[in-house]
Amino acid sequence: MKNILIIIVIFFVSFRVSAQDCPSVPKIVETTIHKHIQQLRAGEYCSANKIQISENIIVSLYSALSACYSDAVSKPGTCGNHWERYMAVFNHGKLIAQIQIGGDHAFFDNEIKILNNQIEVIGLGMGPDDISRPSLPTTLRFEVSENGIVAKNP
Repeated sequence: MKNILIIIVIFFVSFRVSAQDCPSVPKIVETTIHKHIQQLRAGEYCSANKIQISENIIVSLYSALSACYSDAVSKPGTCGNHWERYMAVFNHGKLIAQIQIGGDHAFFDNEIKILNNQIEVIGLGMGPDDISRPSLPTTLRFEVSENGIVAKNP
């Protein structure tokens, strides 16, 4: 009985610690991310989530792990060894864009900047000699409008 109690305590302490690793986000962001993760039938790695908030713009980056997509049989988040990175953009509390910006063998983000109506996502992209991991410093740029975003990369 004592061993069972110890296991239960360890489980709850572990859960509490892992929940604290997740950045605090506004409720609308949390709801949007969870809904999208469910639609993708994926797992979420919330410790890697990033958020940047300006006066009226919120940018959130989050990961979907091992998405099962239309595979209705497998348990969500167990379909393969892959991950994708998404960006959700809110303007005046309204979701205006939700796009994939990276993932395995693509783009690894490090930082988000918002200046006026411009978003910069700074990280590493695939260089000409990269096989599996990005190494080329890359900045993704987007312009925000009332109803969406427009990529401004060359």
